[in-house]
Amino acid sequence: TTLFRSVDREALIYHPDLKQHSSGGDASRAFEEPADDFFEITMDDVRKRFAELKSERRRLEEAPLITKAMREAQMKEKTQRYPKVTIRVQFPDGSVLQGFFRPLETVAALKQFVKMHLKHPEVPFYLFMAPPKVLLDDLTETLFQANLFPASLVHFGSEVRTDCYISEEFLESPAAISQANVTVASSCPRATAPTTISPVSEAQLETTAEDGGEEGMPETELTAHSGVRHNNNISKVPKWLKLPGKR
Repeated sequence: TTLFRSVDREALIYHPDLKQHSSGGDASRAFEEPADDFFEITMDDVRKRFAELKSERRRLEEAPLITKAMREAQMKEKTQRYPKVTIRVQFPDGSVLQGFFRPLETVAALKQFVKMHLKHPEVPFYLFMAPPKVLLDDLTETLFQANLFPASLVHFGSEVRTDCYISEEFLESPAAISQANVTVASSCPRATAPTTISPVSEAQLETTAEDGGEEGMPETELTAHSGVRHNNNISKVPKWLKLPGKR
């Protein structure tokens, strides 16, 4: 189906601070990957996370039970409403590689996309989300399962240190960040009202179980780690497009 087939990547590369990117002064400092303590969770992070967990627990306790078939129907609806996943990969030097994927493409496809744009494709590297630092190490996971749907900012990491990982041929004509934003905004469909699912009674669940069905647990809403929020107006740039500020 369309959800499994690859989509035109529309790859482009930009840098939020072109002046810093082109300066040849203190290159080692400019291209240094953040230390591990950059990704450590602060007390504020803990408080916010605790509040989120309490809210999520309350929501799950109040949510009606849904069957496995209903969960699959909800997933299908979401992926059909947002047939493209926008991924931005930020490199240690600040450069950002942007591309589009289908929700059911795998993490392996994302990693291959990044590899194609490296100066030295043989260099081992890993992809992760932050904060907190979470490695995308299961290459068989779909982008939907990896919580990269409908959009995410992913970070590039490598034990091999170099000033620039991206191939020079892709850096010859970098795009402006405004161009990258317009490309994403124009590809985002107007979200339609989600289909509501009626609460399921215990009798219905028992009937489903007797027929060979499976009772389901409440579904947790999947969101991207970069704080994705759906935006119905394609003329405005969604908040998740903004790169995180320096800490």
